[in-house]
Amino acid sequence: MYSSSMNIKIDLKEMIETAKKINLLYVEDDEIVRTKTGSLLRLLFQNIDIAQNGEEGLMKYQ
Repeated sequence: MYSSSMNIKIDLKEMIETAKKINLLYVEDDEIVRTKTGSLLRLLFQNIDIAQNGEEGLMKYQ
């Protein structure tokens, strides 16, 4: 698959395998958005932490 605007080859399988190795901190204060987006992110990332607000996100980051 190619990105037409940047002419960069994207290998979806490689991207998914790489994402599994990444630790992700997702911070969102809107509960509905946080829940829906968190569910989608969990499909790609194995190590994901979700915070309800910036203060909680900072605590999880440290």
